[in-house]
Amino acid sequence: MTVFQEFWATLLGGLKPLGFAILAGCLVNTPASAQESQPPSNITEAGYALESDAADRIILAGRLRTLTQQVAAAACAYTSGVAVEESHEVLATATAQFDAIIVALRDGDEALHILAPETDGRILRDIQFLEEEWKLVHAAIDSVLGNQNDTEGAHFIDDHNMRLLELTEKLTADVTNLHSRDNDMAAADALMVEIASRQLMLSQQMAKNACEIWTDYHAGDARTALGASVQSFDVALNALHDGLAAAGLPAAPTPEITAYLRILDRKSTRL
Repeated sequence: MTVFQEFWATLLGGLKPLGFAILAGCLVNTPASAQESQPPSNITEAGYALESDAADRIILAGRLRTLTQQVAAAACAYTSGVAVEESHEVLATATAQFDAIIVALRDGDEALHILAPETDGRILRDIQFLEEEWKLVHAAIDSVLGNQNDTEGAHFIDDHNMRLLELTEKLTADVTNLHSRDNDMAAADALMVEIASRQLMLSQQMAKNACEIWTDYHAGDARTALGASVQSFDVALNALHDGLAAAGLPAAPTPEITAYLRILDRKSTRL
């Protein structure tokens, strides 16, 4: 197994579910049945106790950020022959999730606990701009899924992923500012969700950067970006574990989250 193949396998196998475990525990005390040794596989399994859908909107918007990097990483891995079956599945699943989340944030989706359509004009404009860019990337993804040798399509996805990330960052900020304020979410909770959500995005960004280096596509910029992502990941991981008093962020609020963070720290050190 090459260094990149091991890197990609570690990200696929460990960081994502642990990140969701952090998100699931940031806002509520989950029922005992939800606090098993395995973290929830997706956000709809987290068992939220909040009556509003503010947390779900914020987490879903943040999830879009992660998906912008995940589709680029998976397309790169798939067209490079790395973990072909897994990469194809990740790319297809991430694309379907992106489609579903955009619709849910705009129109509502009870299955994702988005209880009503969005009414804020700024957020609706964010979604419109994001959809326009996503349609371009979606077409390239469909082409790659149908043809493993479509490196041109993978490069198109890679070239557009940072614009997608920029648009999802704007959407996430606006969703967080509006819905955390309107639903009286504690500032510390909103900050913890933001940091944990960004960790998920950084994990996929690191995978994308590593694949760019492996395939020698924008390799120089990718090396710089990978170093910055690793540093940001480590700083945020420490903040989630120990807290950040200056920003009003408490230490990890439950033993389960502390345990997951320790596992994540070991995996990130290995990477």
